[in-house]
Amino acid sequence: MSELDNAKIDARRFTGGRARSNAITELGSGDDSRLRPRRPGPPFEQAVRLLSSSGTAGP
Repeated sequence: MSELDNAKIDARRFTGGRARSNAITELGSGDDSRLRPRRPGPPFEQAVRLLSSSGTAGP
């Protein structure tokens, strides 16, 4: 249950009438000093080869 006024949100953000709001989620802000470094991924060329060979890559 929220006190979200969907009609006001829709009138302001979705003026075309094709979309309507359902819920609003605020993620907040994080503390970069507490994040772990990203793990390295495969090089771009290797990732493309893997995707191409599995049939999931685009045309």
